[in-house]
Amino acid sequence: MKNLFSHLVTIAFLATVSVVSAQAADTGTSVATASKPTAETTRPSRDWYPFRGEVVSVDAVQRTVSLHRKQGVRVVRLEAASTLTRAGEAIAAGDIRIGEYAHGKLRKNDQGMEEIVAAAFEPEPPAREPKATRTRKPSVRKNPTAAVSP
Repeated sequence: MKNLFSHLVTIAFLATVSVVSAQAADTGTSVATASKPTAETTRPSRDWYPFRGEVVSVDAVQRTVSLHRKQGVRVVRLEAASTLTRAGEAIAAGDIRIGEYAHGKLRKNDQGMEEIVAAAFEPEPPAREPKATRTRKPSVRKNPTAAVSP
């Protein structure tokens, strides 16, 4: 019985390998690359990234907003497709006030300038939790078998 079972498993394995090899030969790829995901099946990387900061100035002519940073000022462009909101309501570029807290999504255009995709403006930044109440994920050791020296 064991001998019969091992023969059946071996035959099933060989049949699977031959089917994969035949499929790879039909598509012109090797067996090793036949099972790898193609560009069509992988997710594209996102084209935006988050931003936040206090509005320092607004230039209606050049359609830019300057945000205060820890070191210097960040200048971002407003485009016609930019979505601007305050308290959930849509606003125009002329409604942005100096001193407001801005946060949202940016992307880089072809010239390398940062453009606002979507932004929300609030009177002040959201309150942060005190450090004592924040929960941290436990750190994962990269080499758990390594001995810890005293």
